[in-house]
Amino acid sequence: MMKSQILLPSIDIKKINDISRAAGEIHMYYYSKNNIGVNYKSDNSPVTIADTESNKFICKELSNLYPNIPIISEENEISDIKHDIFWLIDPLDGTKSFIKRKGEFTVNIGLVCNKKPIIGVVYASLSNQLYYVGGDKVPYKESLGKIKTREAPTEGLTVLTSAFFNNNKKMNDYLKNKNINKVINESSSLKICLIAEGSADLYPRFGQTMEWDTAAAHAILKAAGGSIKDFEGNDLNYGNIEKKYYNPSFIAKGYN
Repeated sequence: MMKSQILLPSIDIKKINDISRAAGEIHMYYYSKNNIGVNYKSDNSPVTIADTESNKFICKELSNLYPNIPIISEENEISDIKHDIFWLIDPLDGTKSFIKRKGEFTVNIGLVCNKKPIIGVVYASLSNQLYYVGGDKVPYKESLGKIKTREAPTEGLTVLTSAFFNNNKKMNDYLKNKNINKVINESSSLKICLIAEGSADLYPRFGQTMEWDTAAAHAILKAAGGSIKDFEGNDLNYGNIEKKYYNPSFIAKGYN
């Protein structure tokens, strides 16, 4: 028997963009304060009032617009119910950068259908940079227009690494036979967006990330011509409740 086709509702990407900007304003309100209210979760990861308040806002707005689409968020209690279509959000990606006032933090709003990210919005609150892809599958950076990945430069690859999580031995082993021009430390999903816009080429990630860290930017990168695959060559997929929404180690890249 053929599986019934999932009816995807029409998503107004402009409204999702507006939600991300407004959530970014919440970030900046708390970023400007002397005390940004840091607490710690059970896994010892930090959370601020900006995380929780932007999460409340995003969830309320998405629920009002699309009441039949479930929301999975880093800051919500996670249900063990599987969904074919769902929002996957990180209301403040890069909390450690936010706390350290480095500026590298984003709003991530992704829509997943059949385990694949199909719509994504990433908004960098401090720099006011907006990346997105809607139902037309055309990726944009608001300040540039349409974006696409680049071929591997002859002078060597620009490699991105996480500013807070890195395994130098694994990274060095992976890169040792590659033509590398420079390595840049960056936080949040901006790493994936930089590849999508053609400013960087490769982001190998060893260690822990969550699905809400990557889904929105993954949709943008895929539409721009890039990919995110695990180390066995499989596309990263989403909605893996049995893995508690943890991603495997992966490689994001823009070139073939």
